Amino acid sequence: LVVSGFHLAIVAGFFFWIATLLRMPRHAATLLTLAASLAYALFTGFATPVQRSLWMVTIYLLTRLLYRERSVLNTIGLAALVLLAVSPRSLFESSLQMTLLAVLVIGGIAAPLLQSTLGAWKSAILHLSAEAPGSALQPHAAQLRIGLRMIAGEIAGEHPGRVRRWLAWRCFPALSATLVRALEWLVVSCVIELAMTLPMAIYFHRITLFALPVNLLILPLLLILLPLALLLLAVLCVWPAAAVVPAAAVAAVLHFSVAAVSYFSQRTMADLRISTPQLWQCSLFVALLGISIFLAQTRHMRKALVILLLSAVVAVLPPPLQHPQNALFVEAIDVGQGDALLLISPEGKTLLVDAGGFGGGPRSQRSEYDVGEEVVSTVLWQHGIRHLDAVALTHAHSDHMGGMPAVLRNFHPDVLWVGSNPPVPPYEALLQQASAQHVPVQRLQAGQSLQLGSLQIHVLAPLPEYRPADEPQNNDSLVLRVVAGKTSVLLEGDAEAPVERAMLAEELQSTLLKVGHHGSLTSSMPEFLARVHPQWAVISCGLRNRYGHPREEILTELQNAGVRTLSTDISGPVCFRLDASSGQVSLTDCSSQ
Repeated sequence: LVVSGFHLAIVAGFFFWIATLLRMPRHAATLLTLAASLAYALFTGFATPVQRSLWMVTIYLLTRLLYRERSVLNTIGLAALVLLAVSPRSLFESSLQMTLLAVLVIGGIAAPLLQSTLGAWKSAILHLSAEAPGSALQPHAAQLRIGLRMIAGEIAGEHPGRVRRWLAWRCFPALSATLVRALEWLVVSCVIELAMTLPMAIYFHRITLFALPVNLLILPLLLILLPLALLLLAVLCVWPAAAVVPAAAVAAVLHFSVAAVSYFSQRTMADLRISTPQLWQCSLFVALLGISIFLAQTRHMRKALVILLLSAVVAVLPPPLQHPQNALFVEAIDVGQGDALLLISPEGKTLLVDAGGFGGGPRSQRSEYDVGEEVVSTVLWQHGIRHLDAVALTHAHSDHMGGMPAVLRNFHPDVLWVGSNPPVPPYEALLQQASAQHVPVQRLQAGQSLQLGSLQIHVLAPLPEYRPADEPQNNDSLVLRVVAGKTSVLLEGDAEAPVERAMLAEELQSTLLKVGHHGSLTSSMPEFLARVHPQWAVISCGLRNRYGHPREEILTELQNAGVRTLSTDISGPVCFRLDASSGQVSLTDCSSQ
């Protein structure tokens, strides 16, 4: 569990509660709470979220000493100004944006809503055994109190004993108050979830459906966990041998919390993956959120909630697919030392060829960084893609296949095209995943032709008689020639010289060439390049990679042939616009598509 500002708020509330029990004066209670909060912030590393929470706690408690009416929005505004004065750049950081957004909607929408509804219910439950409430109640709260007293009277009976009186006037009110607090948590969680739709869509491309039940379970556990952890720390300092008791309690709560989060996060409907919102969606969301806060502050709660819900809907509206009109769009995605190419037909059909990854050998080491999730999927979402029409895997090397599981999981393609690959475990796992997701797998070989919208796709390799070795090889590569009107793209994968020779008898002339094997000497034979005769070439490789790609000899050969060549190690992502009518090729800005 990440140490965040919420943890510090719990610590501050815990020490302030202790000071209240000890009947400490206001100034002493404030100083104790501030000292404990500062000590906790320093002890946990004084991370940025903790600093923000510390500022807000400090401002709140100091203004309390001045007997000023405590305005939540003023407190948030002052804390934000202080934070921005210290670090103006933090305004553009997702952490500060999400922090301020969360506390704004809690203080600006959830708090007034709770005060006018559940707050009155809590007043009705308070001192339920008393004949008259301690203060005047609103009509609906007074009616609730009468109903609860009647239920408690039924529980007690006409001649109640000690146990029945305890059940009626102690246990039943406590249970009712707990239910109201649970409803409060639910309301706050709902408001936060609705307000978080925009940053979740921008930074994480997801809407989490199970956040509400998880919050309802985890928040009470955190209220127990942190005081237990502080007790454990104190006992360790005084009597280490006795620390086993609070340590066991802390471990039990912590492991249960983590297990609960893991359980919910593994549900198949835990996340809805969504595309990057457009500028107009972001602007409209901010405007609607401001209107919602204003309505809540003026006690127009129903209108405020409707506007808040509308702002969330605006944030997750699917944007249109971003691609040039009447042209084939090709992007060489910058995945480092690997391959991933996106093609979008003039009418919007999508094809992804490979999905990057680490390594490049038959079996690469596992990495916690998922190129398919963090890079390839992000690029697709930025184009407004929510579903892929087709995905092609050239061969089973990890730098082409490593990101493919995330792509299948996030975009549910209509079909997965593969060539001839040996049944190594990673490749077999990918095929099993495709089967589990009901994605058809189509094995292609030279001589076949496919149609994807207006695109004509010709398979040039592997040959029908080709048989893969025991481990993946570069010559397993699926080679595709994609034709769009008067233009064409040759996607060579990692095919080497033997495969290039076998393809010389085929129609190879192409407007754009994806250079084979990252610009290695094993590919791009002079006679092969002469037959392709491309206007443009693109090489996908990593900056200062250990293989020395692209080789100087290949770059010289391309230059001598008059081929304009770009590589992702220098240029980053490279995007082309191929006009199907005129046959003209031009570079285009990847970020504008």
